[in-house]
Amino acid sequence: MLSNLIKGFENQALASGFPVFFNARFAVIGACVVLSLLLVGSCNNAATESAKVLNSKHRDYADLSKGQLIRHAYDLQNAAAENPDSFYKMTARDLTLMLARPDLERKDYPGVAWQYRSDSCVLDVYYTAANDAALDDSQIQHYEIRERGVITHANGGDAPSWNCLQSLYQERQKVIEASFNEIFASVQ
Repeated sequence: MLSNLIKGFENQALASGFPVFFNARFAVIGACVVLSLLLVGSCNNAATESAKVLNSKHRDYADLSKGQLIRHAYDLQNAAAENPDSFYKMTARDLTLMLARPDLERKDYPGVAWQYRSDSCVLDVYYTAANDAALDDSQIQHYEIRERGVITHANGGDAPSWNCLQSLYQERQKVIEASFNEIFASVQ
């Protein structure tokens, strides 16, 4: 197929009077370069969108319609699934929108710990906040994702974070929906 393309370019080059080697070879190379740049650019679009979501962490939910708030929650979930370290750019309010209230909450101010559990894993999230009023805007300081029932050692590797987050989303779906509706009603 590529040889047919090159022959077509060569025939056009001969008809136009330009050197055959220049037109045919460089036209194919140029087309390949352009195509590869387009492919790379389209692959990076999702990561760029996630970065935009996380950079707008102080977004006021009251300014968003219900559809926009749903989209924001979905984008937060995608950002965390793509790169769990994106938790460090999220606030307690973002995590509540994404996963609802935690299964376990411990407040020993200035330290606050939230724990989310599924049948297969546990997500622990840690904040620093002066009081309850400051908690919503507190940025996550540390997180841990671990499998349930698995003892890991320092060199044992990481738990499969994407699978854990997916199990949390699936098992908490009704809780997340109810929490979303409460959040949306409170900001309207």
